[in-house]
Amino acid sequence: MVITEVFLETKIDRSVKLRAILDDKLMNFRHNIVSGTEMAGTIQVFVNNEKVPVRNFQTYEFTTPEHECTRKPITVPIFESVLPEIHEQVIKIAERVAEEKGMKLKVYNLSSRMGKVKAVLKGVKETPTIIVGNHKISEEITEKKLLYLLE
Repeated sequence: MVITEVFLETKIDRSVKLRAILDDKLMNFRHNIVSGTEMAGTIQVFVNNEKVPVRNFQTYEFTTPEHECTRKPITVPIFESVLPEIHEQVIKIAERVAEEKGMKLKVYNLSSRMGKVKAVLKGVKETPTIIVGNHKISEEITEKKLLYLLE
């Protein structure tokens, strides 16, 4: 009986210690994301896809379900999700600068869940936006502005 109690006690101690370590790591992770220290040597680019109609699809609509007399043709547009040209240009600018300065490049697309979460945490309200450390550019992103931000 004593051996079992000692075994349970050590198992619980390990569990408590592990939980404390995980809580500490989570707190550090949250702090780093909010303060920007996690991405000190990283250029973060936030972009968003647009839905563009690519073609139309001809189908029929029935006012009374499956009743031929009430059938009328309708045209339904089919959309494709694409990255706008200006967003692609911003990514290319960030790639050149990151390569030149030896920095990491992270691109977040707000069309994905992870991109939306990162954007909310970083306070991104419009796209395209570039964040380096605690500095943010979101209007007229040029290579000169980005290089000035890094100096």
